[in-house]
Amino acid sequence: MSRDIELSHVTSNGEAKMVDISAKGVTVRVAVASGRVMMKPETLSAIKAASLKKGDVIATARIAGIMAAKRVPDLIPLCHTILIDEVSIDFDLSGADSVGITATAKSTGKTGVEMEALTAASVAALTIYDMAKAVDRGMTITDIRLETKSVARAGPTAASRKLQIPNSKSQIVDGVRLQRDAYPMLRFFANAWAKITPSPACTPLPAPPRPVAARRS
Repeated sequence: MSRDIELSHVTSNGEAKMVDISAKGVTVRVAVASGRVMMKPETLSAIKAASLKKGDVIATARIAGIMAAKRVPDLIPLCHTILIDEVSIDFDLSGADSVGITATAKSTGKTGVEMEALTAASVAALTIYDMAKAVDRGMTITDIRLETKSVARAGPTAASRKLQIPNSKSQIVDGVRLQRDAYPMLRFFANAWAKITPSPACTPLPAPPRPVAARRS
């Protein structure tokens, strides 16, 4: 029995659209993508030995993949701009005639990182081809695919975070360490905002603790 399939990036009129994610909650998202570059055994040997004229193929491909993951909105028209927590790329050189690629992308936000992981794997594969094409133009990029994706609830929301004022040379606000001379300005704006929009999440900030003078023995 067939059923209608709705595409999230297409309107009822068939027009392309960007998905509205404003109502989604913030979650921790992880995506893993993979790919493979098939090549001659002697090409793989040269990659392992880092003897190709262009230099270290694996190191270059890893950096290229990470850089590409950060540029996805510039490459894929309807992808959202997201904050990426981490991108890692691993290579499997254990085969006789191929290099396996595994790209992992992690983000804390409202939408996933599948395209970032897939782009990282794809560009890493393209970089391997570019680095080694002088000795093997018959290389084949294959098996680019999404392996897994996961979503987990993120930490406490901004409204539930508490301001911590440790008795030290710096203050910690939502995990960000501020120098003591920057705190008065932060306190001024926070207290002004609390007066304009009173709410449990906007409470006046206390003054920082004064340093205790050392006693002479």
